[in-house]
Amino acid sequence: MDSLLHTLEGVRDIYNEECSRKNALSAKLDRILKLYGYKDIQTPTFEFFDIFNRERGSVPSRNMYKFIDRDGSTLVLRPDITPSIARAVAKYFKEETIPLRFFLLRQYIHQQFKPAGQDEGDDPVGCRADRRS
Repeated sequence: MDSLLHTLEGVRDIYNEECSRKNALSAKLDRILKLYGYKDIQTPTFEFFDIFNRERGSVPSRNMYKFIDRDGSTLVLRPDITPSIARAVAKYFKEETIPLRFFLLRQYIHQQFKPAGQDEGDDPVGCRADRRS
C-alpha cells in the first residue's frame, strides 16, 4: 500500500505555496510573452513515437515513457515540446506569414538520471519562433 503513495520517477506532486507560486509565475510569463507577440499553443500530452525520432527530439528513446495504443501504434508521453509544436505548425499554419511565435507553459515527461536532492519533473516555458525565409 505504501508504494501507491509514491510518484513515478520523473514526476512529482506540486501543492500549496509552491503550486501558488508556479501558477503566479505562469500567469506573469503568459502576459509578458504575449506582449512580445507570442501566441498560446497546447499540444497533446502524448504523441506518436515517430514525432520524437533522433532528428527531431532531444531526449534519447530509452528515456521516454512509451506505450502501445489499441491499434498497435507506439505512443510516448511528450518528452520534449519542440517536435510537438513543429508538428502542429506544419499541420495548421502552412499558409501563415512567418515568423510564427508560440509558447507553451506545460510539463513534459521523461526519465532522466538526477543526482540525489534534485527535483523530479520539468516544467519549461517553451518559446518557439520560426524564422525560415
